Amino acid sequence: MFWDLIHFYPPLGEWGLLLFMLAIAVPVYFIGRALGKKPKIKKVLTWFFVISVCVMDVLYNFRINPYPTYFSNLILIPVAVGLLISWINLPKKLKFSNHNI
Repeated sequence: MFWDLIHFYPPLGEWGLLLFMLAIAVPVYFIGRALGKKPKIKKVLTWFFVISVCVMDVLYNFRINPYPTYFSNLILIPVAVGLLISWINLPKKLKFSNHNI
């Protein structure tokens, strides 16, 4: 499904689709990080958008009106990816041991 979206270019040109999706995913990532204090709300939003992407993919695969699925996946995929990545906890500092082998 995602690779079929490459044929649907936003007005920015060939890289416009990826820039557009990145412009959506980055703010959603930070919103997801801010929702870290309310994990129940974050979990519900994440599941909603992940299931929405799956439903739109099924609708696309059965060729049930593919144009709304293109448009909705232009929005739903970056939102779902941004929320999923916001669940990853990156360590603030990497600890390396000073053991000599």
